[in-house]
Amino acid sequence: MAAIAIAAAMWCFSGRSDSWLRSRVVKISSPMGMCSGEQVRAPSGVDYILTAGHCKGLAPDDIATVTDAEGHTIDRMVIAEDPNQDLLLIQGLPNMHGLDIASGFSFAEHVRTFTHGHDMDTYETEGTVIEKKHLDIPVGEASDCPQEPKYRVVDFNTILGPLPVCCLSVDEIATNAGIIPGSSGGMVVNSSGELVGVAAASDGYFGYFISIYDVQKFLSGY
Repeated sequence: MAAIAIAAAMWCFSGRSDSWLRSRVVKISSPMGMCSGEQVRAPSGVDYILTAGHCKGLAPDDIATVTDAEGHTIDRMVIAEDPNQDLLLIQGLPNMHGLDIASGFSFAEHVRTFTHGHDMDTYETEGTVIEKKHLDIPVGEASDCPQEPKYRVVDFNTILGPLPVCCLSVDEIATNAGIIPGSSGGMVVNSSGELVGVAAASDGYFGYFISIYDVQKFLSGY
């Protein structure tokens, strides 16, 4: 089943408090819609905002409008994009220590998401890591589909008949922690409050996130 991109909505952590984690969640918005993102600390020690690559359309001219947990809005520059891994890096919020990056994750591990799903202040869910699954994530019109190996045109069934859509074909991690509209780009964290993935999509049954191993590769130069 093709996944539906989400670019438009208790246990105690041993490492970071809930309030500390919530303060690292941001909204990325434009007239086209909204995504979530999170402040992370790159290997260099520099703090950036990390989100899903398919949220790039919300940053015209490489400028993203970001709203922090206290409701302050600021424009931040797009720093880097990896369209093949569906990741986007944005200039970080000033004077805020970002999330630490986990070394890995395990299947059946307990995780939690902190996002702005459905445009709420902070939407929190929890669940477990289930499996790796191949997905086709819609990213745009068929006519604009990049001529790269991970992109292909897929026919989606609509009430008007098949609709060709450009999709990014990727392997993502399934979880039963809820991922809803507005959650794309939001944080998936482990019990220590470390980032283990970036929310990316839903198929109506499970949520999917970009693996921390892909995040590690993306951030290795930063």
